[in-house]
Amino acid sequence: VFLISLVLRKGSGNILASRFLVAILVLMAIMNLGYLAVHTDLRYYAPQLFSVPFGFMFLYGPLLFLYAKSVLDDSFRWERRLWLHFIPYAMQFISVIPFFLAGRDEWLEFLETFRAGDLPVGAYARAAFVLQLAHFLVYLSVTFRWMQSVRQGEKQYVIPYAARMKWVKA
Repeated sequence: VFLISLVLRKGSGNILASRFLVAILVLMAIMNLGYLAVHTDLRYYAPQLFSVPFGFMFLYGPLLFLYAKSVLDDSFRWERRLWLHFIPYAMQFISVIPFFLAGRDEWLEFLETFRAGDLPVGAYARAAFVLQLAHFLVYLSVTFRWMQSVRQGEKQYVIPYAARMKWVKA
């Protein structure tokens, strides 16, 4: 939370890159909130918090890719078509809405089963995990390849390429 507030308050000359970075950090914080909901008494008051991060892995790949583009490409601008990168997450989110809307008693039973380690992992959950991981790895690969192509066609920037690469890798 400190880093999020720092980036929002101080920012950088690159507002778009700052927004992508904040989005990544907010996702991380929300994922931790989901785990907090499971392992504390918060589960009795808001058990659905556990499901909020479901599918977030579909967001990390596009956000990292767009963050790298916004840092390394001076001509990069947000365009409406870039929302297409987030379609897999939207599909995942829609698919878990019925699960999210389950009653409190069902949620408490689900969380207790999860905590006991007795939750069976069905075919849908396994497929969703594999798809999310593959999606992230594809984005990571595309991002690193794009960064290498930028390095090979390096232009003269106000901020040298090496310094920009440190920001992306940090």
